Order: sequence, then C-alpha cells, then structure tokens
Amino acid sequence: MLKRGFILLVAFSILLCSCNDSSIADSKSEHYEDSIMLIIDDEKILRSELERTKKSYAETSLSDAELLEGIILEAIVLGTAKDYKVSVTDKEVNEKFDSLINLDGGGLFYNKALETYGTDKKIKEAYYYSILYDKVKEKIYETYQNNYSANKDILAQRVNDYVSKYNLEEDKKENFSQDVWNTYDELMQIELFDLYFKVWQYRELDTTKIEYVDVDASSLFQKYNYELNENSLSYKGAVYGLEEWTYKKFQEVFGNILYLSNLDQAKYKNIKINGILEPEKDVKAIYIRLEDDSSKPIIITVVASETVSSFV
Repeated sequence: MLKRGFILLVAFSILLCSCNDSSIADSKSEHYEDSIMLIIDDEKILRSELERTKKSYAETSLSDAELLEGIILEAIVLGTAKDYKVSVTDKEVNEKFDSLINLDGGGLFYNKALETYGTDKKIKEAYYYSILYDKVKEKIYETYQNNYSANKDILAQRVNDYVSKYNLEEDKKENFSQDVWNTYDELMQIELFDLYFKVWQYRELDTTKIEYVDVDASSLFQKYNYELNENSLSYKGAVYGLEEWTYKKFQEVFGNILYLSNLDQAKYKNIKINGILEPEKDVKAIYIRLEDDSSKPIIITVVASETVSSFV
C-alpha cells in the first residue's frame, strides 16, 4: 500500500483544474479579478494563485518560478482525473473538513486555514482538489506496480547483510528477516515510485497544451547540465563541495536506489564515498571510487534530480 503523509491544509495551494463532478467544485468559477499568467488545456492560472502560494511557502527558499512550476504540475495531474475515471464526493470533502474542525489545538488549524483561504467554502474547495490529486496519484501507483518491482535478489542480499549483524536464534531470525524485508521493500517502493511519478509528470508536461500569457516560458522547467567529480558538483550555476561519507550514510541516503552488498565491498581493497545532500536546493549526488588490484578504478556517480537534463 502506498503511504502518504497528511497534507497540512495551509501548506498546499488551491489546485487548478476544471472538475465539475461535484457541487463543491462549482466554486472554482469564482476567479479573482487579476491577470491570467498562463492557460493549461483551457484552464486559466491566475496571478493571485501564485501570490497565495507564495504566502503559504513564505518561509521556504523556493523561487516564483519553482512555485509556478508546482502549480502547473499539480494542474497536469488533476487534468488526468477523467482519464483515470476518478471523482470526489461532497461526503468525502465534508469528512475532511469536519476532521479539520475537530483537530486538537483549540481551533488553531481551522483558524489558520480560514486565514489562508478566507471562507469555509474555499477551504472545502482546497480539500476537493487535494483528495482528487491523491486519487489520481493512487491510479498512477497502480500502473507503476503492474509494470515495475524491486530487484528481489538485491533486496534479499540487503536483508541478509543487515540481519547478519545480529546473533539470533533461528526461530527469531526468520521473523526478524521477514520484518526487515517488509520494511526495506516498502521504503524502496515509496522512493522508486516517487522518482517514477516525477518522470511521469514531466512526460505529461511535454504533451500538455500550455499558453503562456503573462509569464516568460523560458524561465520555467529549465533542464540543467551538471559536472560531478570526486570533490565537487557544478549544478544550477553553483558549485557544491562533496563531503566524505561513511558507508552507513551512503546507504541511508541512496540505499533504495543503489546498494553495495557486503560481498561487493569485499571485492575491493579501497572504497571511497563522497556525497552531498541538500534537498531544499534539489541537490543530491554521490561519487564512489572502487579500487582493486587492477590499474583502473571503478567510478560510480549518481545525481538524483528531476531537473537534470540527462535524467528527464
């Protein structure tokens, strides 16, 4: 089962997509009287939507372009709701709204939502699009599950490496191994699906009709080249120094994408791992140097980002 954390109401923007299968969605027609920034498949994205999103994300370092990209990608996801035959009922929205009202904190979360959206009607509208977004994502996850799976051999080796650290009796070892397997499998599926979903969004972006009315199209969805060596990563016009990582930290950050088993490590007399992780800047990279008795070392590099030109 795909796990998702609770989306705090004040942390997401009202998502913009024409979905008329619920009476709550009718409030979408009450647009702000301001300029149109762009049009996605006949759906207008207004400047006020960006301004409201900027207010919600004021404490982050996200640029206007990055926030607008987020709004566009959300709209693209919602635009596939009819294709996936998903809808949202008033009952589902009202249940979410009632849960918000009943949250602990003396009305703190409700009052914050009211401050952000202005009326109960608009809070419910935000919930409507949030639920719809989740339902579409669930459908995409089903497609992912039907076509992809974790490498069971590598997963088994990873479980064995971990369990071997403990001196357990056979009856306890079997149950412990199964628990570890389930945990690793779930974590891998979550991270791999996250990558799959990002790639899916960008592929949909390439086939979506977007009319840029009051925004510079060249400032959005830029694809960046990068240069990675043992000491640094050049990316998005900046240079980041790589730090020496322990094997443990490497596995914590990249273990669900790239795994070096105990057997793999035993083949090399020297393993050097340098990496960087700055998620708020979309920077995640690893440089691994493997040396054995041959004259030429093996170099493994990974840069994980949806904006790397060679990845998208």
